[in-house]
Amino acid sequence: MQDKTLLLTAVTTALIGVLFLFFLAQNIDFNKTSLIDPESIDKTITLTATITNVKSSEKVTEITALTLQEIKIIVFEQLNLTNRTTIEVKGKLKENNEIIAEEIKISTSMKS
Repeated sequence: MQDKTLLLTAVTTALIGVLFLFFLAQNIDFNKTSLIDPESIDKTITLTATITNVKSSEKVTEITALTLQEIKIIVFEQLNLTNRTTIEVKGKLKENNEIIAEEIKISTSMKS
């Protein structure tokens, strides 16, 4: 009898937990959630990210990278970087998840 009661309690608790998470997820708008602290805007930050796209011209390199969310990194020089490279960026955080890079270090390059 105790095994049945324990099993019933465990299944009931699990179902309640799953339903709670389901309804909680319905109320979160992931597209508008920013993981960057608004108080950090216009301050120098350092983060590690993986490059997903690079656009380079003579004077500017625009990097799209992924941390816990997508972020755009602007570098005022031409760089030869490739996708799937992990970089450490130090720079000023601007609005709309943009960083004006002051320093970039290459950490690793993932092989496909």
